[in-house]
Amino acid sequence: MSVTRASIREHFCSGFQAKDAQRAGAPRRIGLELKFPAVQQNGEACGPEFAPALFQFAVDRLGWRPHHEGKRLVGAWCAGPQNDSHLGCETSFCKIELALAHQPDLPSLETDFRRLLAELAPFFRQTRVRLLGLGVQPLSEPSPDLLQKKSRNVFWNRVFAKSPEEEKRSGVHLFTVNASNQVHLDVSSREAAQGLNVFNASAALQIALLANSPFEGGVVTGVLDGAEMLWDRWLPDDVTLCGLPPRPVKDLNDWVDLLFELRPVYVQRPDGPVGLMRYRSFGEYLDVDGGATGETREGGEVGLTPMRDDFDLHTTFNWFCARLSQYHTLEHRVCDQQPPDALFTPGALSLGILENLEAARGMVEEHPWETWRRWRVAAAQKGLEGAPELPALCERWLAVADEGLRRRGLGEERYLAPLHVRLKLRRAPASDAVHLFTSQGLDVLLKQVDVLSAFGCS
Repeated sequence: MSVTRASIREHFCSGFQAKDAQRAGAPRRIGLELKFPAVQQNGEACGPEFAPALFQFAVDRLGWRPHHEGKRLVGAWCAGPQNDSHLGCETSFCKIELALAHQPDLPSLETDFRRLLAELAPFFRQTRVRLLGLGVQPLSEPSPDLLQKKSRNVFWNRVFAKSPEEEKRSGVHLFTVNASNQVHLDVSSREAAQGLNVFNASAALQIALLANSPFEGGVVTGVLDGAEMLWDRWLPDDVTLCGLPPRPVKDLNDWVDLLFELRPVYVQRPDGPVGLMRYRSFGEYLDVDGGATGETREGGEVGLTPMRDDFDLHTTFNWFCARLSQYHTLEHRVCDQQPPDALFTPGALSLGILENLEAARGMVEEHPWETWRRWRVAAAQKGLEGAPELPALCERWLAVADEGLRRRGLGEERYLAPLHVRLKLRRAPASDAVHLFTSQGLDVLLKQVDVLSAFGCS
């Protein structure tokens, strides 16, 4: 059966409706993608040999399931209650990612994280590599030399770089040094569009409270959330792929239609990924008469018949502050990795907001979409001082999240405690990191944000 726009809409929306039935009566589940800068004792990025050796340790010593790309080991899986936890390294070999299997509450997620970290700790002790509660590498600059060798990485610059000079300056290697704390939440078909709009519009509030990437190449940049601004550096003329979407969406169908407007990157086929550089939008790729064509890694041309799975992959080729995933979750992406005492704070904030969505929606609709877009950049640059309105809005936002968590009756509001302190002091963690770095030096900063040490695993 041929794949059309109509069949893709039906596929995506019916998938959400099937999940509604499956989740009926169950507590909302939450997952976290925890990404950490992996550094040597002196703060420099770990070398390319570290990640494969870590994955091999997890397979050989812990019995985790290997994740291969061709013959290369690129990660490992550990069984979870409904889905699996995954150990990998995303864009860069010096960015270790631990994606936690979804759980019905935050204390269960924390228990899982502590267990997995303790299991992996012997390897970190042996190699003397630190995982940092920072949103960026403290010393190492973005570099193509830090890119993880994955076949799909070859297509990013081919699609988005306008010239070789631009590729050197602002290619996908920018994302070799950032580290985020991303939240996945069960979301119903009824909540999905509203939740998407709320989480995208409110990015400024999230950033103002959680910014933690004030360095680049060992230098204090003056920007508190430099990691968020990497998206704007990568695609400076394209407001349709990162930051806030070009517009709020009306419903699930409208979200699918918005994704049809976005540029594709590649599709997956048995012999590997195939690039879609010649198409300006995914819709154009679907609609082309006489069959589509793509480009192999080696630059050869191949014929393509669009498949439904191509759209599922395409849902990951936007970098908005929030997006809906092919797994029928709401993915909240706009958060730097946090200091060790606040690793579960982004999850708590996002979960509380979704549990109190009508109140959050009311706040968001008080201001135009373009104002929220402007505030996102201002918050990334100066945190709570980015705009006069931000401190009061953040106080209200935190109250909305606190109420949402209290309704669940699980005591999860305790994970918001670091945000109450930050609001009182009007300081994001980036400001504390800068203070430590400039007043007491890099070694003190590294010890303060060492995740393994903080969780008793060093």
